[in-house]
Amino acid sequence: TKTLVIDQTDNPIKRERFAQVTSAPAANFADTLLLISHDMPQTNIASGDALSVNLYWRLVGESISADYTTVVTLNSADGVEYAQWRQQQPGGLATQHWLPGYYLQDRLTLPTAAGLAPGVYTLSVAVYDPASGRTLDVLDAVGNPANAAYILAPIQVQPPDAPFAATAVAQGPPVNRDLGDGLRLVSFNPLPKDVTVGQALDLAWVWQTVTPQADEPALSLLWLGGESRIRVPITPFSGYPLMQWRAGDLYQARTRITVPAELTSGQVTLRVIVGEYSVPLGVLRVSAPERTFTLPTPQFSADVAWANGIRLLGYDLNADGRPTFYWQTAAPLNTSWQRFVHIVNAYSVIVTQSAGVPADASRPTPGWALGEIITDTVAIAVPNDPALRVYVGWFDPVSGQRVLLTTDADFWALPLPAIGD
Repeated sequence: TKTLVIDQTDNPIKRERFAQVTSAPAANFADTLLLISHDMPQTNIASGDALSVNLYWRLVGESISADYTTVVTLNSADGVEYAQWRQQQPGGLATQHWLPGYYLQDRLTLPTAAGLAPGVYTLSVAVYDPASGRTLDVLDAVGNPANAAYILAPIQVQPPDAPFAATAVAQGPPVNRDLGDGLRLVSFNPLPKDVTVGQALDLAWVWQTVTPQADEPALSLLWLGGESRIRVPITPFSGYPLMQWRAGDLYQARTRITVPAELTSGQVTLRVIVGEYSVPLGVLRVSAPERTFTLPTPQFSADVAWANGIRLLGYDLNADGRPTFYWQTAAPLNTSWQRFVHIVNAYSVIVTQSAGVPADASRPTPGWALGEIITDTVAIAVPNDPALRVYVGWFDPVSGQRVLLTTDADFWALPLPAIGD
């Protein structure tokens, strides 16, 4: 492998390293860009400190005409994004000018926000195409899409030497409301006014322990609307319990909350509760879908169960070959699972696929009512080709982990005699 330019002292491209690379790259992005390797001087930092990372890239094959953006993201353990850094010219050079056979070093210094709560985070990198608005898939060993990003390293964030000032960590206008003995809600960002059931919201807020907490406070959210009164426990700082905070410590959290499926359309008040204390977080207008609990007569009956409680009751094959699935859940779905349909060849290589939130992204699984029938038409056509197979399943978009069926398989194959009948 050659270098892109002549090696110089402050040049991010290095001549000697990777000159004889024979091992597999760290990540293959859509058979277009290869992340050869990466290194990080430090993965254990104090809250508010910067991260440094070196990424080593090259093209898979010949020159490309597209200008891709690399996106490095810092996420919490539950997948909430805390920071994002974009490089429109990785390594200082637009990707359309990269030369085949050469590699490029991208040296990044990534500042983190003041008040980032201690705990373990994940640093990952993705490749984004601004022209199409799509992210390039990370491919597995046989060339199938495996994920949308490549995990670089876990990042351990430690407490700073001294507490942050409230002005340095503010999220929205100041609130400064005490909830119990020595616990204070400092500020929070306003939530959207209009939401739908099952919608995920990231609540950004700042908390402070005015005095140390002898016991771990129990926090919950209360949704109040019409006849509904729904209380949901939350742990904004699961990676660094409030009992461990010092007097005066002040940290931000981004808590992913879900609009409960049980709510009906109308106005709802949301409050945070700690013991006998509460603070209003806003008034929201909730939209709930029209729900159907009667299964239409499907073209093909099915009874396929996944371990998360989702069942496939049947499906149709439309005139254009697109399948329509009829789903139901017997258990509450707290995770926003995504459905996938893979069309694969005899070597299990994906020929085409569709993945996402069911019903054209309109019916996230946390918004499903128990026993409700969800009608889900998929955008890709099922081929009338006996050499191909169609696999259907569910996965967690945060971890990429597939949900097992109750038979322990991680996908269901549409019976071939049904295809094209």
